[in-house]
This record gives sequence, structure tokens and C-alpha cells, in this order.
Amino acid sequence: RKARFVLEPDNEWGISYDLVMDTYLKPCESRTPVFRRRKGLRNVLPYHEHLGRFRGFLKVDGKTYNVTPDNCWGQRDRCWATLGGERFQAWMPPVEPGEAQSRIHWHSHIQFEDIGFWWWLDEALGQPRVNGTLADSRGGHFDGCVTWRIDDLRQQIRLVDIKDYDIQVQPGTTKFQSATCTVVDEYGKEYPLSFRILAPNATRHIRGEGYGDPEFLGGFNGDFYHKYDKYDLSDFSSYAKFAPMAFNGEHAVEARLGDGKGIGHMEMSGIPPLPQWGLVRR
Repeated sequence: RKARFVLEPDNEWGISYDLVMDTYLKPCESRTPVFRRRKGLRNVLPYHEHLGRFRGFLKVDGKTYNVTPDNCWGQRDRCWATLGGERFQAWMPPVEPGEAQSRIHWHSHIQFEDIGFWWWLDEALGQPRVNGTLADSRGGHFDGCVTWRIDDLRQQIRLVDIKDYDIQVQPGTTKFQSATCTVVDEYGKEYPLSFRILAPNATRHIRGEGYGDPEFLGGFNGDFYHKYDKYDLSDFSSYAKFAPMAFNGEHAVEARLGDGKGIGHMEMSGIPPLPQWGLVRR
């Protein structure tokens, strides 16, 4: 129901914060495990998304930002099982050459005042969504749910399809700007959604740092420390240096559902050829 995140000010980045996240919507639970069961993997991972509101403060280069539930919504991932310890190093199985093409990956969690959505799509365009899991994209996969406020008596229901999605990019680039899609729940109800980027945001794991990296996880090298390269994220031409896939990145987005306005996260990437968006070469 509640999580606190604290970063003390004594660090070289000039950033500190003390933030509390209160869960606002019921946790979204995946229908499928994150991993296939395979030799050496003790447990599969039931996976949850928590959608909530933050309060506290964030301080950057001497400037303090007050964070309230009205101006800061957020999410956190949670896996209740383990991979034999947090420092398990080989999360992602290798993708065979030639398999990862004409693919779209779209992971979002969106919250409105009284309803929320979570989904995970990995799709080879024109191919059936079969044999995939949340972390093995050699097959296709779609999973998601609809959820409500934590004090609502309704239980989450499944999303079973995503369709009619369209992606617009920043002019002169292959980087995401806005999108539309329709998600369908298990009873056939359709939810037409639209999104626009609030600000370009690249996160650490698009460079392979984070998902299963023992150094990132506090790992085998003593106290947590990681020296990052720096990029000007307002310069879209620099994105190819750290994110070679089309659309690749994570963004905070404004979402629309009818007259309702919400906010959320959009993890979007694609591997050409994607002729629908004018991307014909890998």
C-alpha cells in the first residue's frame, strides 16, 4: 500500500529526494509469468504493477520541487517470487538472428481518476501472438488488465486484445511523439485511448543496464555505484547512440479516454522493417 524512496543529498549528481508513493489503484497482476520455466530457473515470476500517487520533495541542482498527489502520479513494478536471488544475471534469453524483425513492443500503465490500465505487447506484425512471455520476445504476446481505485469493490478484469494502434513520431526522427490504440477487455468492451508525450525520457535500461545487471542491482562490487554517460535528450539525433531501435525509449505521457484525462508511462520500441511507419530498413 505504501513505499518510501529516499536519496540523501551527499552525492555527485546534485539530486536528492524523499518521496512516498501511496497505492491508488488496485495492483495489476499479469496473467502469464515473466519467464518460461527452464533449467536453472527455480521460480517463475508473477508480476504486478502498482499505480499510485506521490508526495514529498525532489531537489535538483539546488532547486526544490514539491511533489503532491495532484501533480505526481507514478507506478512501480513488483515481482513476488525470485530468480534465486536478486542478482541473477541472465534475465533475457538471446534472440536468434533473423527472428527479431518487424516487431513492436509497447508496455504501458495508465491511470485516470477512477480507472487504470496496464498492458504488455510484443508482436511480430502479421504473425499470431503465441509462445511469448513478458521477457521472452521470440514469440508474440499480449497481456493486460483493467483496474479500479483501491476502495472500489470491483476486481480487475483482463485485457484480451489491442488493436487499431497508430504511432506518430517526432518530425524528422523515428522517435515517438503520440499514439492511439483501442484495448478490449474480456467482456468485449472497447476502450479507445490516445497518448501524447509530455517530455522525452530515456531510462537506464535501454542501454541494457538494469534488467539483470548485477552491478546495477548492487551486485558483486560493493556499494551501489554506476557511472552513466550523459546525453542531451532534447537532441533527437543523439538517440541512435544509445537506443538503436526505432521509437526506443520510455516516456511520461498524457492519456485520454473519452472526456477523461490521465497520465502514465509508455515504453515503446520497434525493429524494422515497419513499412506502416515508413521504416523499411533494419
